[in-house]
Amino acid sequence: MTLGKRRRAIGVFTRERDAQYAYEELKQSGFPIEAVSVIAKQSGDNATGTDLTRKPGHETDKGAAVGAVTGTTLGLLGGLLAGVATFAIPGIGIFIGAGTIATTLATTLAGGGIGAISGGLVGALAGLGIPDDRAKVYSDRLSQGDYLIVVEGTADEILRAQSVLFNNPGLEEWGVYDADSDRPRQVNLEQEVQADLHHPHR
Repeated sequence: MTLGKRRRAIGVFTRERDAQYAYEELKQSGFPIEAVSVIAKQSGDNATGTDLTRKPGHETDKGAAVGAVTGTTLGLLGGLLAGVATFAIPGIGIFIGAGTIATTLATTLAGGGIGAISGGLVGALAGLGIPDDRAKVYSDRLSQGDYLIVVEGTADEILRAQSVLFNNPGLEEWGVYDADSDRPRQVNLEQEVQADLHHPHR
């Protein structure tokens, strides 16, 4: 049975107000908001972070800077989100986000020192179970100033989130991925649900 497996889904929004509306709708629908993350590129120069790759007496220009920022950095969404943080990827830019996935990305980039490597964000996204080709798409969309909303949960929970987000005209892309697999792959939830109905004891 696949319905109990963990899934990770990503929606792309061009406008902040659409991302804000999507977040609010998920919250009002009763979706566990702790399973929702928002990631966007910093548009200004007013965010500075703590370089987690630097240790006392150790100088390095590699890695990602990560730190807390004020809610105003994320504009309208900043008023809705708790724990907004920034992570700077040398050569790529400064990104802001809130939620478990945003924190995981920031920690991965800083801890692994891969931020200085071209495509570091792609690698970090791929490490979350996103296929390389899709990770590149999301990285590019972030670089263009778009917003990612990431939701995690069982197939049933992701279907609930999907039914909410599909009503948002600002949703431009939607992908669901197998968060439990060692081999990143995109999944089709509708096909999985139908398969479970026909083979409930798989």
